Amino acid sequence: MEYTLIKSNRKTIAIIIRDGAVIVRAPLLADSQSIKAFVAEKEAWINERLQEYRPVGIQSDLNYAYVFGEYKEIIYINNPKWSLVIDEKIVVYSPETSSMKAKVSYIENQLKIKLIKIIDEAIDSYSQALGLERPPYKVRKYKRIHGRCSSNDELAFNTYLYEHTIDFIHYVVLHECAHLIEFNHSKSFYALIEASMSNYKDVIAQDKKQLKTHLDQ
Repeated sequence: MEYTLIKSNRKTIAIIIRDGAVIVRAPLLADSQSIKAFVAEKEAWINERLQEYRPVGIQSDLNYAYVFGEYKEIIYINNPKWSLVIDEKIVVYSPETSSMKAKVSYIENQLKIKLIKIIDEAIDSYSQALGLERPPYKVRKYKRIHGRCSSNDELAFNTYLYEHTIDFIHYVVLHECAHLIEFNHSKSFYALIEASMSNYKDVIAQDKKQLKTHLDQ
């Protein structure tokens, strides 16, 4: 099994799956046999995690995508004017001369617009429920986080939230709004979450389940 080995001043060996690659972190004095044995022991777990990996966003070499928690086929149709229709499938109308890069960019921009509308409504709802002034926010691309709340009360959300269920998007908005009151993940923080979304654990579980559902399942 291929992996990247990183040695540092740590006490134990650990394995991280990141962006579809295997990274092994080991103590400086760990010998190669011990590292290989550890990786072999975890091989089943590693393969399971690798099978679950998928790149985020619209991929130019794939004819499907996750849109608001649903796995949909993408169809490209030549048309003088740009437009996007999302129903049982994603249908992209674009000029014949447009590049695939331009088509992908168009899809993601349109999905971002739809996402912002959902976030706007959620921000209004949860800031009111938490007794907050409506906070400003940004939507931008992140690799590994859904949202963030900075120490100066600035909220930001991942563009690729458009892949997730609408309920989960609401949870992420609530999560970040709650950080404006509790800047931690304490019991008090999750009490705020539960007060506004009593089924938040089910929402998280359902979102994970949806993102593993494919057209042939």
